[in-house]
Amino acid sequence: MKLHHLMTGLLAFAVLLAGCGHKEDTHKQADNQKEQSTESKSQDTTSNDQNQTNKDDNTKQEKKVVVKEEKTETHTKETTKEKSNTDHQKSESDKQTSEKADTSSQNNNEPSLEFKGKAKDPAQIFPGAEAAVDRKHVAMMLMDGKLNKKFVTAGDLDRKSYTTVDGEEKNFANFILFSSGWVPQLKNSPNGMYYYYLIPQKESEKRILVGISNDEIVIRTSNISDQDGMAQNFDLDYNGFTQQADTQIFKVKDLEKKNLNQAKLDALTKHVYQVTPHTLQYVPEN
Repeated sequence: MKLHHLMTGLLAFAVLLAGCGHKEDTHKQADNQKEQSTESKSQDTTSNDQNQTNKDDNTKQEKKVVVKEEKTETHTKETTKEKSNTDHQKSESDKQTSEKADTSSQNNNEPSLEFKGKAKDPAQIFPGAEAAVDRKHVAMMLMDGKLNKKFVTAGDLDRKSYTTVDGEEKNFANFILFSSGWVPQLKNSPNGMYYYYLIPQKESEKRILVGISNDEIVIRTSNISDQDGMAQNFDLDYNGFTQQADTQIFKVKDLEKKNLNQAKLDALTKHVYQVTPHTLQYVPEN
């Protein structure tokens, strides 16, 4: 009887143990499933986060591209605007420079290079009281019968022609007082005397050098080269110039006493042009 009760108790204990083991396995499986579910969710979350990160990165890159394009477009517009402003400023600067050059040219009593056509009056080429006096003094000298015949005279201008030393007949319309850096300016000259080359000349190989002041006019031929004249490299001074046998000296007071025909003098004066290499092209040819 006791043995029966003992066997029954052992059987019940075994059944109890089996039930506990089964329950524990069930709990373990549940825990494992829970952990797997949690891990899966974590992976899904990580994947979603990564996708979101990638999406954000792509968005940022797109924004950067857009911003860069906007900056590039803005820079291009600014560059274009700056270039436009620079071109405008340059245009204004060129305009001001041109106006300044014209003003400077006028202040120097020389016409602008933009001058169109031929000058009709000496005042259009070299205006001013001093120039007018120089032209008038030369006109009086050209009308004086004492002027050496080897020079072209006022009488030649009346005929509009002269004969060279070689016997060649040449036509001309005006006398020219040519002013340039290579025209010799003689040392020890009277105060205010300025020298010009007088054109035309009868000897092609010799220049006619004329010095003019308020008191006198001196004239003679010259063999000084353009290079020596530019460098002022010559030994001849005023005293040596006037002591030459072929030099002529005209006193302004003596010329004024001749009572030259005023109408003829005024007409001749208008045919005496005081020019530079810059303005020589504007002298009328008839």
